[in-house]
Parts: sequence; C-alpha cells; structure tokens
Amino acid sequence: MTINLSTISITDLIPQRPPFVFVDKIIDFNYETYACTTSFLITENCLLMENHRLSEAGILENIAQTCATQIGFVNKYILKKDIQIGFIGAVKNLKIDNFTVLKETLTTNIEILTEFADMKIARCTVSIGNKMIAHGELKIALKPNE
Repeated sequence: MTINLSTISITDLIPQRPPFVFVDKIIDFNYETYACTTSFLITENCLLMENHRLSEAGILENIAQTCATQIGFVNKYILKKDIQIGFIGAVKNLKIDNFTVLKETLTTNIEILTEFADMKIARCTVSIGNKMIAHGELKIALKPNE
C-alpha cells in the first residue's frame, strides 16, 4: 500500500488545532518500520518562540506532534481506526544543540523502538538541512479509543 503523502492534511491525523500545530506535512513514511518524517516551517505566527527562535518547548512539541502524526497515520491508513490522543509519559536523553530561527524548516524523524499495550517509545531526531539540532527518546502513553 502506498499513499500520496502530499495529499494528507496533518490535522486529519493529530488532535492539535491551529495555532498550536507544529508539523506541516509528512515527507516520508516507512511501511516496514513505521518510521515517520515530517517537516515544519518556522513562521512569524509560530507559538513558543523566544527572541525570534523556536524555544526548547517548541522543539519538544514538534517532536511530540511528529509522534502523533505517526500514530495517526498508522491508525487511519493501516489499522483503519480512529485517531488516538497521546500524552508524553517521559522524555529521555533529549539534547537540543541549537535553536531554529524564522524561515527555517525542521525535519523531524521518529522511529518506534518499543510498543507495549498503549505505550510507545520513540527515538527522535530533529534537523535543519544536514545539521542535527536535537535528539532523544519519548515515551508516549495513548488514551484508548472509546
């Protein structure tokens, strides 16, 4: 199964709504590993900015929403079920080496390392161009669908 990723609206996959959306589009999805890569252009309307830079909270939110995008994609297009709400259960070894500025595009990749029941552990990297600016792991707890 292959889906044209450019036709997917991110807000169909995640529970967040503007202006609190920190993912613009899916740029890659691996159907074997379920790894997901997204992009996000930093604009002047972006929330969580500090001194014209995306804050650490903004970068973490981008990572969390990339996880939500991956979960939403798997639920909607592979498992054929409703979107689930997730919560950050833990952040492990998150290192942010640099902050972005206006008009830069984040490329964020998540790879699911472990899944158990309604818990997932994802390895995350955030880059601008070829330079990695953040990496770490997130534990995501999913709210069961009702």
